[in-house]
Amino acid sequence: MCGDTPANKVTVKLIERDLVIDDTLATAETDEEGSFHLDGTDNETGVIEPVLKIYHQCLSKKLCKRRWVIEIPEKYISTPEGPGIVFDIGTVNLEIKLEEDKKCTPP
Repeated sequence: MCGDTPANKVTVKLIERDLVIDDTLATAETDEEGSFHLDGTDNETGVIEPVLKIYHQCLSKKLCKRRWVIEIPEKYISTPEGPGIVFDIGTVNLEIKLEEDKKCTPP
């Protein structure tokens, strides 16, 4: 949501943080209702550190998109032994002022 309007066409990415280059596990855009679903895999030795990145322009008058980074709790990470729990972030109002990643992400 951006205020009381569904935030459609917002880019969302599931990223696995690495020491050198992060891996993009999945990318999607929100639909007309502002909903999305991501599912990704990675061939990584050890524990992965996935984050959800949301790129949006709600309340932004700049050329660059605002970028939120949300860490995915470990209990939502699937293993080869079985599926994990779905991480549902619910309804989020993108008007919220969070500490954002300051890199410029052109639209």
